[in-house]
Amino acid sequence: MTRVWLVDDELPYDKLIPVPDRVEKRGLEHLIRTVAVWSENPAVRNLCEKLTTDADVEITALSAPAVLAKYLESGVTPPHVVIFDWQGLGFEPALNVATIEKTLQSTFAYIQVYTHYEAIEVEPHLAAIRPKYQGRLLPAKSKHDVNADELFATVKAEYEKTIAGDIADEARVRVRRALEEALVELCSVSKASLAHLADGQAEVLFSLVASNLRDGLGSDGAEFIEEALTKVPAGGSTEGLRRFQSIWYYYFPTDQLVRRGDIAITPDGRFFLVISAQCDLARFPKKTAMYLTLAPMFELTKANTQALKDVCKCELKAIGGSPISSHNDFGHAFIILPNIPEITGKRHPLKDYFVRCHALQSQEMPRAGKGALTYSEVEGLVRVCTLAEAFAAAVIGHLVATISAAGMPDFPAFEKQRLQQLLS
Repeated sequence: MTRVWLVDDELPYDKLIPVPDRVEKRGLEHLIRTVAVWSENPAVRNLCEKLTTDADVEITALSAPAVLAKYLESGVTPPHVVIFDWQGLGFEPALNVATIEKTLQSTFAYIQVYTHYEAIEVEPHLAAIRPKYQGRLLPAKSKHDVNADELFATVKAEYEKTIAGDIADEARVRVRRALEEALVELCSVSKASLAHLADGQAEVLFSLVASNLRDGLGSDGAEFIEEALTKVPAGGSTEGLRRFQSIWYYYFPTDQLVRRGDIAITPDGRFFLVISAQCDLARFPKKTAMYLTLAPMFELTKANTQALKDVCKCELKAIGGSPISSHNDFGHAFIILPNIPEITGKRHPLKDYFVRCHALQSQEMPRAGKGALTYSEVEGLVRVCTLAEAFAAAVIGHLVATISAAGMPDFPAFEKQRLQQLLS
């Protein structure tokens, strides 16, 4: 089923009582039967007749951009296709562009702008936002030139390349059901009990909801996602994939607490990873004697890897299979963290960084209070993002193990050769 939203004021909404700002399929069928002429231009009526007679289309007509925005905010299942008029009562270029962009940001819909004007007059208004949305804002057309079959074929072909369409619809249903079940369970507990559990930290409550949601999805949800992913052909790295991995690895805390796994920046642009143990940060003066431990980071670029080669007399020949893998020929001297946000709260631009395992630094924090350390008490560091808990534990655990390892001699060549022969 293809959900189509038609945003156009040319329909005879006034022939329905009371006069609506939104008409579903049955209302459109009534208008087509009872109103022979909608306007001087038959293109819109013809398009609606085509859409209402297609058993695979779920059509909704909306009278203006503001109605589209309101309907979208109501939590309704979003459309696959939006056909958007450019002029009429309640339409004007700035509002049209803002509504189109908001729709593209909040849904994976494809948008076809159509107009009584020459399409070339509309295109300059759309030029600024078109590159952001990977072809989902289709070239503007005259109302006479919009062919529903061609439009649906284009959208279907694009949806085959992603988990959009039917797969996304099924995922949406499952997630919504699991979320409602999680909220029902939370609502059975008093606010006072939840507040005591969260200890005043909103993120604890958020983590509780997220964990409950994961449990609600259960094994069926995991199997569905795995099945969905097998339908998508493998591809190379893209900006979209990098952004998705960044969301997986890092998040943006909303409080000012200093955390183990924080990635912070100095006024001169240097990045550091916070290494101090979480229990030490919670009782900072007593546990650390006022010192915060950090690991310096530097950007992974060709220039920096060449400089590293010149200084260390050793070349970084290959990246390991994970951030904490051995990276030839440096072994475990570095941890590589890709796709780190450069700006707090934003996923663009993204850059890749080394963490230097053997270059730990400690900085005194003379303004720290008696309890947990906060960034208001830290001079010269501003948090950019934080490693997600599962990754933070692995990364920092590996770093600490690397610098504290006792070490062991390699096998002699003859012994390695003898042992290797036992495998063949």
